[in-house]
Parts: sequence; C-alpha cells; structure tokens
Amino acid sequence: MTRMSIRKVKQKNHYFNMQKVKTKYDIGDKVWLIYENKAAERVITQVQIIVNAQKTKVTYQLNHEITDYDECKLYTSKGELLKSL
Repeated sequence: MTRMSIRKVKQKNHYFNMQKVKTKYDIGDKVWLIYENKAAERVITQVQIIVNAQKTKVTYQLNHEITDYDECKLYTSKGELLKSL
C-alpha cells in the first residue's frame, strides 16, 4: 500500500494544508481486471493521486499502458474478480 503523508507546511510565507492518502495497491503489485471480456493479470507500474477540493481520486497505470484504471476496477486475485461479477 502506498501511503502519502501530507501535512501543513510553510513555504515562503504560504501555508499548504496536507493530508494522508492511502492507496489499495502499490507499484509492482499484481492485480486482476476484466480486459477485452476476459480476466487478465497486470502489474501496477504507476500510481496517480489527484486531490482537489471535492474529492481524492486514485488511478493506476498497468504494464506501462497509456490507460489509467480506477481502483474499483482492480482486484487482488482472480477469485476476487470472479466473485464481483
């Protein structure tokens, strides 16, 4: 699990509010997803965390592909993926 610790920091008379973001997966983890109507195993190669005033969004890049996947579409095992269908 990736943990990004964010805290209030002062930089050149500006304060930044910081928060903690915990992800379900980390770089190098193997995950399962539905790809072209089949169960497929991939490796996480990038974790992207977007934080704005409304929400925090975590997406993952798999096998260096261009497409980003939402956390809710990834599973830790093939069995977990099949149970979700």
